[in-house]
Amino acid sequence: MPRELEMKYRMVVKERCRRSAHYFIFDSKVLRTKDEHDAQNSMKNLPDSPYLRCILDLLLVSGKIIRPEQAFYLIRHGYYQTPGLLNDLFESGVCMADKSRQIMATWIICSYILWRAKFRDHQLLLVQSKKEEDAASLVCMGQKDMDLSRISFMEVGLPDWLQNHRNGTYAHITFESGSHIWAIPEGGNIVRSNTPSVLFSDEAAFQPEFGSAYAAAMPAIEGGGQFVAVSSPELGEFQELLAVDEEPIDEELGMIEAFSMRRTPGGLPVFRVGYQSDPDKRPGTPKGDVWLKRVTSKYPKGLMDPRFRKEYCFDYGAMGGTRLFPLWDEWKRHIVIRPFVPVEYKLYGAYDHGWRNPASYTVYGIDGDGIIVALWEFYASNVGVPNIAKIILGETVVLPDGRTFDGNPYAGKESWRIADPQLWAEDQPMSDGTNKSVATLFRRYNVMFTKGERGGDTMVAEWLHGHFWADLEHPLLKITTNCPKLIWEMGQQRFRQISAKTAINADQPEALIDKDNHSWDSLKMLLKKFPPRMREAKLPRQPNTFNWWRKRSNPGRASMARNTFRIG
Repeated sequence: MPRELEMKYRMVVKERCRRSAHYFIFDSKVLRTKDEHDAQNSMKNLPDSPYLRCILDLLLVSGKIIRPEQAFYLIRHGYYQTPGLLNDLFESGVCMADKSRQIMATWIICSYILWRAKFRDHQLLLVQSKKEEDAASLVCMGQKDMDLSRISFMEVGLPDWLQNHRNGTYAHITFESGSHIWAIPEGGNIVRSNTPSVLFSDEAAFQPEFGSAYAAAMPAIEGGGQFVAVSSPELGEFQELLAVDEEPIDEELGMIEAFSMRRTPGGLPVFRVGYQSDPDKRPGTPKGDVWLKRVTSKYPKGLMDPRFRKEYCFDYGAMGGTRLFPLWDEWKRHIVIRPFVPVEYKLYGAYDHGWRNPASYTVYGIDGDGIIVALWEFYASNVGVPNIAKIILGETVVLPDGRTFDGNPYAGKESWRIADPQLWAEDQPMSDGTNKSVATLFRRYNVMFTKGERGGDTMVAEWLHGHFWADLEHPLLKITTNCPKLIWEMGQQRFRQISAKTAINADQPEALIDKDNHSWDSLKMLLKKFPPRMREAKLPRQPNTFNWWRKRSNPGRASMARNTFRIG
């Protein structure tokens, strides 16, 4: 190619890279990553997969680089249909997602940060991990080791005419644009002392001080900055901020499998990217089945191994103990049903109280065949007795913090309401110096309960396994989709776990972990009122036995057989 034409080509490519992150990262084919697992081809371009394109759109929208209506790939794959979701992402400047392992989310975010540093002037881009050395492994390990970290590797791997970094030192890269990428440890101190254009928190769930960094970053976000946090599952502040316990993720929103978007109860848009988003790992495809078989073969229990479920299936508490219902994800397909009008059902209510922990009120229906159905639920924390009473009595309640709760659609139709016996403990101080029980407070608002029984985890679990769900094609206990928290809690119940060392001399405990069990407790109280019916013992059918003759000689039986012998 003639030199003059070559120069024009370079100018065009550089300008297109400046204008479009998608072109720079995917289309130009100049950006390369490294794959330590591939001994044959360790340097390669990012795969041009729809889910990676959509992640980049999320970053560009939340970074206010493009507007929601310009997010071509999100729109193309069906993620613009939820009203206002991308608009809220644009306004908030916060982009957070939990992810499966090995989906290249960190690579795509590092690529985006490099693009902003190269083609946007005077950007301060903070990359945060638990330790500074972990963050430096993403940014730069030093001028002589530019090929060791992810961002510095991508920069020095570009053609010479596209590189524009000034200097690379440990944890820092500066650019001719005046931009600066800085690797920092967890916590809010450095964030609070600077005004970052972007703060990227990698594996945020594994940072004990993640909440402090999030709080420190908010003033910068209000001024136009961007906060990005991704992590594989781990219990902690990141999980609480994403509110993964509050409501189910809507997996059917768009066209890409296991790539989902939703709002938290506070209105914050959050995202989830599962391994199934990657076409090469999608079960049911030739490549996906091979990948899944290879990965699960490394875990002792395969697909059901808690380690696999935690790393790849968003089972946050998987390592906290054996699940009470190990196959719940499969079982619920038979047990969970659509809402319906319970015409010939007797209705009952079950309540478990909480303030800091959620309070739970569930309405159950029982038909003439003894089939029990969970019909509707209220489930929330920090609501208070007066408002809960209104909800139970059918009133819609709007709280000062903006939360709205629909009233009980079956108010007044319950035959009785049952509650935790702790409700009758007189431990609520009154203004007149006396103590009242929570049950008394509810009575003041015309909500009466009868005492239930506490405990019985193991007994109720045995009932569910051996009776109510013994035949999953015809379950005797069903749950409507109006009870999402009960559905979720059933999958969360786990036995307490002791260490492998202790287990040498002791059996694993039968008790369940006392967490995420508020709807579960109300179900236990209800089932104790309607336990499985004991079958009547059948008399022997063999003729000429004592019981056989006694049954036929009993004159009180309408079906008594005519005697075939005479006396005298």
